[in-house]
Amino acid sequence: MRHLVVIAFLLASSHASAQPASPTDSERARAEAQFRQGEAFYKEGLYDQAIAAFRESYRLSGLSELLVNIAQAQRLAGRKQQALDTYKTFLAENPKHRYADEVRRLVAILTKEVEDQEKAAAIEAARQKQATQAAPPPAARPAVVDDRQPAREGGSELLRYSGVAVGVTGLVLTGFGVKFAFDARGHEDALSENDGQWTEDLLDRIDDGERAERNAIVFLSTGAGAVALGAALYYLGLDRGGMATMAVNPTAGGGTVSFGARF
Repeated sequence: MRHLVVIAFLLASSHASAQPASPTDSERARAEAQFRQGEAFYKEGLYDQAIAAFRESYRLSGLSELLVNIAQAQRLAGRKQQALDTYKTFLAENPKHRYADEVRRLVAILTKEVEDQEKAAAIEAARQKQATQAAPPPAARPAVVDDRQPAREGGSELLRYSGVAVGVTGLVLTGFGVKFAFDARGHEDALSENDGQWTEDLLDRIDDGERAERNAIVFLSTGAGAVALGAALYYLGLDRGGMATMAVNPTAGGGTVSFGARF
């Protein structure tokens, strides 16, 4: 705060300034007002506003001491590199100023702090880079898609054998039906050739023919149904399905897709 008090005194004593082009009374008054405003901001810890007010005061008055106040506010605001540059500007303009030794001390302190800050940032960046490079990417797991279809319902060896057995039985029954049909036809032919009296033998043949006709109808219809049923059972017993799998395997160059099937 000592520097701010000195600047206030210099602004009030306008004859102390030795600038190539002295500010006018109006500029001097405005510069002092800006300084007072910056001083108030500085005391309240509003360093950004204080810096802006001190800069405006410096522009109007040209008093280089204001650079010290600007640098001090920058340092307290955490902008150490900017404060260091402003302090160096002050020393370049006023190497023999009464504040020069104090400013050089601050420059030495800030220079070390800035260097340490830069080293710490570089070390942290290197550590993060090394950690990123050292961590291997997670290994990709092969994705397996199960595309198996459920087995066809009824597809079994038992059904096929049952179908064959029923079909053969149907053929046998059909054969008996054909045989009874021929018997009935034979009786009918014998009866149609009779021109005389109806003997007991002929009457028996009528009964036999009707019986053979009934048996033919029963055996033929039953045999045909059994053949159809056997064919259906055999068809259902056929296993035309299978199980297929698909595997997706990641590789270094992309990925491969392989298919497999089991029948």
